[in-house]
Parts: sequence; C-alpha cells; structure tokens
Amino acid sequence: MGNISFAREILFDFWESIIVLVYFTCLNNIKQFIRQNRFKSIVFILLYTFFTYWATNYISPIFHTLCIAAFMIIVLSFITKSSFYSSTITVIVIGVTLIVTESIILVIGMTLLNTNMSELLAVPNNKFVHALCCKIAQSGLAILLYRFNVSIKIHNEINEGKSAFSFVIMQVFMMSVFMASVNYVVSQQKNVTHYNILLFIIYLLYVILCFIDLNERENMLKLKYKMDEQQEYVKNMETIVEIIRREKHDFTNHLNTLLAICMLKKPDALEKMELYIRQLTNNLKSSVRCFNSGNVYIDGLLAVKNNFAFENDIYLEVDIEAPFSQADVNNSHLTSIVGNILDNAFESFLSVPEKSGKVVSLCTYIENDKFYLSISDNGPMIPHEIREKIFESGFSTKDVDDKKDRGYGLYIVKKFVQQNNGNISVFSSEEETEFLITFNVRKNNNGKVSEEDHQCHSA
Repeated sequence: MGNISFAREILFDFWESIIVLVYFTCLNNIKQFIRQNRFKSIVFILLYTFFTYWATNYISPIFHTLCIAAFMIIVLSFITKSSFYSSTITVIVIGVTLIVTESIILVIGMTLLNTNMSELLAVPNNKFVHALCCKIAQSGLAILLYRFNVSIKIHNEINEGKSAFSFVIMQVFMMSVFMASVNYVVSQQKNVTHYNILLFIIYLLYVILCFIDLNERENMLKLKYKMDEQQEYVKNMETIVEIIRREKHDFTNHLNTLLAICMLKKPDALEKMELYIRQLTNNLKSSVRCFNSGNVYIDGLLAVKNNFAFENDIYLEVDIEAPFSQADVNNSHLTSIVGNILDNAFESFLSVPEKSGKVVSLCTYIENDKFYLSISDNGPMIPHEIREKIFESGFSTKDVDDKKDRGYGLYIVKKFVQQNNGNISVFSSEEETEFLITFNVRKNNNGKVSEEDHQCHSA
C-alpha cells in the first residue's frame, strides 16, 4: 500500500510540474521556451517532482507551501532568465489558480457526497479522485491558456545580471535545504534511507541544471564576442565612409582648381595640371588604401589607421606573408591587440614631431608552426628599465596631467594575448621598437594549416 501511495504522489507531483511550467511560460509570454529548451524543461519537471514530494512529506505543513513557492520563483526565474519580480507575480497567480481550482473541486465533491472536508479527504479513494479531478481541471485550464495566448503584462527583460543574481539565490536556497536536511537526519531515525535517496536525486538534478547554465553562459560569452566584433567592424566602416565623404568633398575642390587653371590659359597650364593630378593621385593612394589581411575586421581597422597615419605624416607599411585567418585567436581580441599596439606606435611620435620619415610597420609570417605578428616603429627607444612595466595596469609614459584613462592599452594587449595562448615580447633600440606576438597556428579539420589561405596571401 505504501508503494502505491508513493507512486500516486510522485505521479501527481510530476503532472503538477508540467502544469506549473505551462502556466508560467504562458503567463510570462514565453511559450516558445519549452519547445526551444526541452532538456532544461525536463530537468525542471523532474526537479520540481522530487522537491515537491520531499517538501510535502518532510517539512511542516505550515511551511512546505511557502518552501515550494520559493523554489518555484527561484528556479523558474533562473532557467527562463526572467526577473525576480515577474517570476514572483507569476508564481502568486499560479498559486492562486491552483488553490481556487482545488477548492472548487472540493466544494463540488462535498456537495455531491453530502459530507464535510475532513470526512471526504479521510478516505484514500476520495482523496485520489479529488486530486485526479483537480489535475484534469488544471490541465484543461493550461490548454486554454496556451491556445488563446493568455498572458499578464509584466516588464521582463532577459538580462545576464539578473540571471547571475538568480543563480546565487538558488545556491543559497539549496544550501538552506541541505541544512534543513541535516537537522532532519539528526532528529529522525526512521526512513533515513528513503530520505537520503530522495535528497540525492534532488541534488543530482540541481547539478545538471548548473551545468546547463554553465553551457549557456559560455554560449552567451561567444555571442558577446561576435557582437563586439560586429560593432568594431561597423565602427570602422562608418569611419571609412566618413573618410570617403571627406575625400569626395575635397575632390570637388580639386576639380574646381583644375578648371581655374584651364580658364587662365597660361602657356604652362598643361604641365601644371599634369603635376597637380599626379600629386593628387599619389595622395589619394596613400590616404585611402584597401587591405587583404585574411580578416575583414583587421582590414577595416587598417584602413582607418592608415588614414590617421597619412594625416599625421606617418607611413603605415603592411606586409601580410601569412593571413590572419591562420592565427588561432579570437577575432575581437585580435582587433583590440592590433589596434592598441598601432595606437601606441603612432603616439610614440608625439614626443618627436619634427622627425621626418616616420614609419610604422606591420607584418605577419609563420615560422616553426607558430604565427608571428610584428608591429614596429622608428620612434623613440623605450628605456630598458620600463620595458616590463609598460604591460602593467595603469602604467603610462605619457606626460599628461590626467592619467585616469591612460596606461591600459598594452595591459589589455598582454591580457588578450595570454588568453589566446600567445606570447608577447618587446625589443627596442635607437633605430627601432618592435612588439613581437606569437600565436598557435589554426589547424583545419585534418590538423593541417589551410593551404588555400597560404597561397592566396603569399603571392
């Protein structure tokens, strides 16, 4: 009889967990959650089933309803990435709905059998029929909610911060449950084995839920990197468009100048026009250059940096022997690394504005199965005593009054290089300063370097 009672309770708790999940997703207007997160939904259903059975049988009737409600708020908020506020409101609505349906079914049963509540629920079969009718009615209501898209208007954003807060709260809640469990084991000597098995199942499902969340956080981090790459690319494209717009305006002025030379009809007008056009062409080639580095984000970055270099009388020399696509490095990190070191090279000329022949060089190559990125300049030498300090957070050699936002570029560079299993070193002399970075070579599915990329960029 005890096994039958146990099976009935587990079955009804399982049924109720499905009803609760459907109610929650419908009322929060996230019906697609169950379809898109089937494994997570199954874990919640099992976790709710065993937790509800545990709370009903091992927690005082005064507190077990509050405990289950708190569990619903915390776990549903966590797995659906809903705010605590909206989850609390929704769970309250669900709780009221369940209580009202159970009360209505109970009143109907009391009326039909002409008895009171105590006598009705004292009979096991009556109690079973009451529970069965309640679940059927609640399931019917769930179908109606799903069918007619019934939801409550609650401002609810998917937010990584809220999700992290939910995760912390859930851990605190689970620790509280286990503390209560220890107290129970100490104070009770009967049914300890049954109790421990149930608690282990709850713990196992909780661990599975944590791993699911960890996997989702990794995917969100990858998505964030992709978004950062796109934002950086868009930013560079906007700068390039602005450069082209400015060149178009200047080109109109140049045409007017050529027209004026023609109208003057001087004997040497043709020679002057030819000289002017040659100078104009050379300047245009220098200021607006297209790059093929094997990485579209780096191509856009180099185009922007080249225009800055041209405007500041610096020649940016780019030699791509090995495409950036062969470097095993995150694109967002790579853009930040190249951008910060180029900025550092350009800024090194600020202390020697009168210097002529200012050159910044960027080259890539593969040697001994390593991808090398070299960025050098012929600016001032970095003193030997501060070469290691330049990678420290907040350290800056710039003589400025406000150093609040300075000294982080090379620190970020070293951090990103290390995160991508690379190395960075700096060499400096009176003639040249070089930052040399190495990364692992990206392998294809066969474990070999892509020959197509190598042929495309080594020509």
